[in-house]
Amino acid sequence: LAEDGKSYWFLLTGERFNARGEYEFKVTSYDIPDNDSCEEAIEADSLPVIFKESTLGATPDFNELSIDTCGVNWYTRGVWHRLLGHGAVVRLDYQLYSKGSNGDSELSMFTGSCDSLVCVTNIQGADHTEVYQSNYYNKPAAHEFLAEDGKSYWFLLTGERFNARGEYEFKVTSYDIPDNDSCEEAIEADSLPVIFKESTLGATPDFNELSIDTCGVNWYTRGVWHRLLGHGAVVRLDYQLYSKGSNGDSELSMFTGSCDSLVCVTNIQGADHTEVYQSNYYNKPAAHEFLAEDGKS
Repeated sequence: LAEDGKSYWFLLTGERFNARGEYEFKVTSYDIPDNDSCEEAIEADSLPVIFKESTLGATPDFNELSIDTCGVNWYTRGVWHRLLGHGAVVRLDYQLYSKGSNGDSELSMFTGSCDSLVCVTNIQGADHTEVYQSNYYNKPAAHEFLAEDGKSYWFLLTGERFNARGEYEFKVTSYDIPDNDSCEEAIEADSLPVIFKESTLGATPDFNELSIDTCGVNWYTRGVWHRLLGHGAVVRLDYQLYSKGSNGDSELSMFTGSCDSLVCVTNIQGADHTEVYQSNYYNKPAAHEFLAEDGKS
């Protein structure tokens, strides 16, 4: 950052005594972005939205004495966006189009206020690259979370290193929470056979890190609920989650009891084959057969 009114001198040499000859010296300036600071964050106020901006000219948001940089190197330079939560699951996709090996896209999420930020998480580039204008760039960062109603979230968009800067794309999408997101709102399977074609997009975790019995499910996974009242017959369940990528297989957990006192019966993970859906390979389906006792939920 060339401070206003301050003079700077540059000595141009070579590494050794005999290094001399013609040279080219290019000096370029970039305006500081409008959203260079937390206080000037661009609002994501109507979802979905895609921001196509630039980090060129951005200044560091921390210094070498900063205690909590939320996983960001203090000297990296970024810009800010803000979201006011509305009680829905939000997905963030951030791609910094920075040439060279300057590190991956990096997204830091905060709550609180600009003068008292609280780090929530730091998301670094995923395990794939994007192509932009026929050149390979660094890896994008993606994250999903439940944006609590009325709560403010700040996003610092940077690169892994000081020289990681350039144009970027920041996509913010929200998903409504499914009607059957909780046990109490389970969809009834009341007339068999039946096929449900729904979505887990927007679902929230059903357990927390202190949960004792999650019936084999990772506490942070997100699912939806269905219910069956037994009629003394053998029942077969077939469940296929059409989730792209290596996000794990379909997983089905079966309980008895009541929603406030569930008893785990079994956890069924994906079988030993894959399904094809819309010409893409997805994770493995889960299947299970059992005797559904008459009158038992």
